[in-house]
Amino acid sequence: MMDILFYYHYLFYKKSRVETQPVATTIFILSLLLTWDIFIPLVLFFIVCLHINILKMWIYISLFACVAFVMYMYFLKSKRYLKIIKQKPMLHNSNSLSIIFAIGFNILSFLILTLGIIWGKELLQNYYL
Repeated sequence: MMDILFYYHYLFYKKSRVETQPVATTIFILSLLLTWDIFIPLVLFFIVCLHINILKMWIYISLFACVAFVMYMYFLKSKRYLKIIKQKPMLHNSNSLSIIFAIGFNILSFLILTLGIIWGKELLQNYYL
C-alpha cells in the first residue's frame, strides 16, 4: 500500500513544473500525512479514554521526525524508490483503482486533520474547562 501511495504521489510531483526533487517531496508529504493519521486519533484517544491532554507540539514534531526518518530509510536510503518507479505498483492491477485509493487516502488524511481539530477542541472544552 505504501508503494502505491509513494508511486502516485511521485507521479503527481514529477508532473508539476515547479518541483525539482519529487522523491524528497513525496517522502516529506507522505510522512506528514501519516503523522496526522497517527497523532490526531492518538490525541483524541488519550483525551476521551484516559482524560490526559497530550496535545503538545514537541510530541507531534518528534513523531513527524520519527516517521520521516523511517520513510527516508525505507524509500531513499535503501533505493527502494527506484524499484517502485520501475515496477509501477497498482492496486489489484488497476490504474483507476490505485488512483482512487491514493486520492481517498489524501482526502481521509485531511478529514482526520480538520475534523480531529474540531473534535479535539470540543473534547478539551468538555473535559478540561
